Amino acid sequence: MKRFLQLITLSIFGFATGEHCSAHDLWIETSSSFVRNKEVVNVAFKLGNCNEGRRDFKTKGLIDKDGTVVESISSTQQRVDLSASLARSSNDPSAGFWTTVCPVNEIGTNWFSQSLDQVIEHDGKEMRGIVTSKAFVTASETLEPSINSKANQLLNLPIEFELQSSAFPSIEEKATIRVRLLVESKPIQGVRVSFLPQGVNLDEEDDADFEVITDGNGIAEFQPMKANLYLISARHITANSKPTGPTTIYYSTSLTLRVSNRGVADTRNKISIKSRGE
Repeated sequence: MKRFLQLITLSIFGFATGEHCSAHDLWIETSSSFVRNKEVVNVAFKLGNCNEGRRDFKTKGLIDKDGTVVESISSTQQRVDLSASLARSSNDPSAGFWTTVCPVNEIGTNWFSQSLDQVIEHDGKEMRGIVTSKAFVTASETLEPSINSKANQLLNLPIEFELQSSAFPSIEEKATIRVRLLVESKPIQGVRVSFLPQGVNLDEEDDADFEVITDGNGIAEFQPMKANLYLISARHITANSKPTGPTTIYYSTSLTLRVSNRGVADTRNKISIKSRGE
């Protein structure tokens, strides 16, 4: 099994087959966010956001799976390397994405993670690209969320979101999504976080209707207006403190989250989540 968070440096052409991208963002989509224990979920590992700097759900090229770490992490921290199980979604080697079918064998929150570290080109400049993504599936003996379910677990990625609000936000309950952005385990202020619903046409560049800037604690909050799958993403560019390699680091991360129309019927089943340190 590959070591979790193994960092693999490739040439710029090793990142994806197909057209060269000016920016590289990953995300993960699961067929469901809540299942009965022992069921399976379909998991898609995607690459996109290469055109006009948009953060959206449009794929662009196929990730070189030899240059990325793809894992499942169970509720008891059991980690499984999924790279050998990945299959192409398209016969075209320059299109589609990787997908796998994964059993959910433990009650609680089970994560899927994708991580890579390589040289990229962004805005015409060579940079070190550190790109991560994650998504979760919660399993229960019933089809109702448990009060013990949590989705704020950190996976020790070099950049990631900590979900501090409900894992099952509801439009009916006027839920607010709250995330904390961490880079190298530290909260980052002043970074634009996008909360994009699937299938929405965006402005040419960034769209303020779906964006929030992180505060001094790295927190960004957003109230969704309709049920959908949301792509929560952020990018952070900073100087490389190491004497070797590119002088700039391009960090990027994403978290996918489903928002429902209705709330949990029984208040005893609502999710109670505390941020770290409380």
